[in-house]
Amino acid sequence: MTRVTVIALSAAATKKATLLEFDRVLGFRLAEWKPAEETLPDKVMALVQQREEARAQKHRKEADALRGKVSQAGYEIEDTPQGPRLRLRKSRPKVEN
Repeated sequence: MTRVTVIALSAAATKKATLLEFDRVLGFRLAEWKPAEETLPDKVMALVQQREEARAQKHRKEADALRGKVSQAGYEIEDTPQGPRLRLRKSRPKVEN
């Protein structure tokens, strides 16, 4: 009798494997793609750090005001268990370092 090992892939893993196989055949090089990374301006990074300190000290009004300044600089803050995540707003002003 022959033994067969069955490997169950999750739906997401199956989709990814299928997409990468299409990519291999069609030559789009999707497997090599990486999202663009943007360096935060020093001014924005400083505001984010100040906001984190204010939040740690439970200074909610100060933290909200700093969130507003970050927003005015063109970024949105999403608070996650791993820390703040910044995202570019659709339309944003130019901020210099």
